[in-house]
Amino acid sequence: MANLTLLEAAKGMGDREIFRQGVIETFVESNRLFELMPFRSIIGGHDGILLEAELPTTSTRGVNEGYTRSFGRIDEIVQALKIYGGEIGIDPFIIETKGEVQATRQQQLMIKSVANNWLLDFFKGDDGAQPRDIAGLQTRLSGANIVANNGLNEAMSMLKLDEAIARTHKPTHLLMGREMSLIFTQAHRLTATGVGGTNIQYGKDQFGRQIQMYNGLEIVVVTDAADADVVLPFTETGDTTSIYVCSFGSTGIEGIQSSPIQVRNLGEDNTSPRIDTRMEWYSNFQIGHPRSVTRFSNIENIPAVA
Repeated sequence: MANLTLLEAAKGMGDREIFRQGVIETFVESNRLFELMPFRSIIGGHDGILLEAELPTTSTRGVNEGYTRSFGRIDEIVQALKIYGGEIGIDPFIIETKGEVQATRQQQLMIKSVANNWLLDFFKGDDGAQPRDIAGLQTRLSGANIVANNGLNEAMSMLKLDEAIARTHKPTHLLMGREMSLIFTQAHRLTATGVGGTNIQYGKDQFGRQIQMYNGLEIVVVTDAADADVVLPFTETGDTTSIYVCSFGSTGIEGIQSSPIQVRNLGEDNTSPRIDTRMEWYSNFQIGHPRSVTRFSNIENIPAVA
């Protein structure tokens, strides 16, 4: 557990005119992904969904002939809630002399830290290597849910991207890193070569923010809470990255939780002058339709080709 230092608590306590707007946020208030993904509160520590895995056999028959009996198969997909959180400790002297705002600020920073960890695990989490983490998309997806670019160290093929989109059930968004999104920006300028053309558009969301789209699908730039491109950079096999074609919603990708993030005041520690606060979030995510997300992999950081 890390204790809040007096030096850290003193930040922002100077000239009230200078700091009239409070702490200047250097972190992104909310990641676009958390705006898009619905979260459903569940009872208990697990959530299960039923997916059609295999259809029964049907056929035609002649008069006085019978059918061969068969049955379909339904798979149960169960996801357990994982525990994300942390603790902070603040000397009562700091709260008494500098106000409850110090505790609030630390809680806000911890919420962003939890969001960082969850976001990274949403893509890269490996519950085989680390059972405490959620299993991310990179771990869960295989077979038909992966479309590989034309080999390693190759420019992004727009045709292959179109294939990944075509394989996805009711696609709504393309998730990628910032550097990857710049390749789309560059492709938009290369209309003469047929790489970008009218397939790449720009518009505004419901809040008036500019968004980039490819074939009508919003391009979501995935960054951490500090707006750093560390979630989906070009660090996969052979210095490549991936684009995730997603559908969000109850029949697509949906977050699950016991409740929103909990903040609990544990009171003053018995052995030291420290008021402890614990923050936890019991959560995971489900993939409803088995084709609601497709990973487009092996993309090199070079200009795209048609």
